[in-house]
Amino acid sequence: TNVGSEGFGLGWFDTAEIAYNTISTVGDDPIGMHFSRNLAIHDNVMSSVDGRLFLANVKDSRIYSNRATRVASPVDGWHAGVALLYVGFETTATNSYPAPTNLTIINNKFIYPSGSIDPGAAMYLYGIRSSYIARNRVYNYSSTLGSTVGLHLLPRPMTGTWTDPDGIDPTTVGRVHSNVIQNNSFTSGTVAVSMQMTGNCVDHVGTLGLTNNAASSLSFYCGFANLGAYQSTSGDPAAPRAARN
Repeated sequence: TNVGSEGFGLGWFDTAEIAYNTISTVGDDPIGMHFSRNLAIHDNVMSSVDGRLFLANVKDSRIYSNRATRVASPVDGWHAGVALLYVGFETTATNSYPAPTNLTIINNKFIYPSGSIDPGAAMYLYGIRSSYIARNRVYNYSSTLGSTVGLHLLPRPMTGTWTDPDGIDPTTVGRVHSNVIQNNSFTSGTVAVSMQMTGNCVDHVGTLGLTNNAASSLSFYCGFANLGAYQSTSGDPAAPRAARN
């Protein structure tokens, strides 16, 4: 059902490779990485009832050529998971864990079959820093996903006091810092999904290289210097959206 442990879970690791595995119908996250760095996660085939490829407080790692699919439970049908990729924080309570930093996330496939009911985003990027997200594809075949978007970029507010070990963020929020998001597709499958940012512009720091992504729509509203262009569901290039504060 939607109850279970992770397929592969690591905490506080420095240097590990997870590759060429098939992880099927897991009730929780097929791969869950916590407080770790120097990871190589690649060429895995994953399916889960409500889990995701989960990267919490992970640094200096490469995630590439994986495939993750939402599946119905063989016992009691579809469950509403949230995301097929989550990058962010383990907790928002008082802590001093590092922000997700220096990640390369490329050439992954995320698949929602018909009937999937996830309410969030296929790819959540919370408080991510100095990372490269490119050539990933979301295949959506479900018309019942509700408010799901393809990619959601946002800061992570803290409920407690966060002591950033890198010393560059305040105690109240993990901010988004200088990332490149390019050549991703959110129009595969039968129902295209969108890309968006949320949060206050003061919590989106540095540049954002957002170019050549294909999505149903794009909502990025802060005054970034390099928003680039995106493609609509028809495949026609659209001019960059006007930056506004």
